[in-house]
Amino acid sequence: MKTIFALDSRINNEILENLKNINNNIVLIQKNPSFDDAVSAHPDMNILQVKDRIFTCTSTNVRLRNATKIKYTKRGKLQYPDDVQLNAVCIGNDFICRKKSVNENALEYAQKLGMNIIDVNQGYVKCNIAIVDEENKAIITEDEGICKTLTENGYAVLLLKTHDVGLEPYKFGFIGGTTGLFEKTLLFTGNIKKHSEYKRIKEFCDGYGVKIQSLSNDYLYDYGSILTIVTE
Repeated sequence: MKTIFALDSRINNEILENLKNINNNIVLIQKNPSFDDAVSAHPDMNILQVKDRIFTCTSTNVRLRNATKIKYTKRGKLQYPDDVQLNAVCIGNDFICRKKSVNENALEYAQKLGMNIIDVNQGYVKCNIAIVDEENKAIITEDEGICKTLTENGYAVLLLKTHDVGLEPYKFGFIGGTTGLFEKTLLFTGNIKKHSEYKRIKEFCDGYGVKIQSLSNDYLYDYGSILTIVTE
C-alpha cells in the first residue's frame, strides 16, 4: 500500500516542494469546470475515499486505479449543495457527511460496509474538518454545528473562534482546507504560527502527540486539503 497526496495544481510552489520531501507520490488536480473557479481544483471537492473505494467525478482530471467515477446530472457550474457530493470525510468507521447532499453511491457503499453515518448540516464537511488523531477521534473546526454533532458522537473537538484562513475571492477559507495528516504530523499550507489561535491549536495537537509542520512562511490558505489517499 502507498499513500498519495492529492493537491490543488495551483498550490504554492514552496509548499509543493516541501511536500515532495515528505512524500513524493503526488497527484495534482486541474480545474474542474463543474465547480466555481476558486475551489475547482480542490481535492476535497473532487475526491472521496471510503475505506478501499475511491470516488471521483467524471469532469475531473484525476486518474486513480479502480476509482469509481460519478456523473453529475446538472450541467454548467454546480451551486451549493449540488457541488458537495464528494465533500465528506471518513474517520475510522465513521462516515461524516450531509446526508441529503453527499453522493448516493458513496453513501450506499458506506452503509453496505456497516459504517456509522454521522449527518451534519454543513455541506462542506472536509473543508471544515482538520483531522488531528483518527484513533482518538480528535478534530479541529470553525463550524459550530460540526462541533456539536461530533462532540455528541464522542469526538474531541477544538472549536476555533476565528476564521483566519485565506481563500480568494471569498472572505475566508476553512482550517480543514489548509491541512493534511500524515503519520503523526499535521501539515499546514502556510505558517501555522501566524494563525491568531496558534497556541490553542498547538496545545490541542500536543495533547495527542501530533506534531505540526508549516509548509511555507505565508499566511494559511485553503487549498482544499492535503488529501491523503491510500491505494495499492
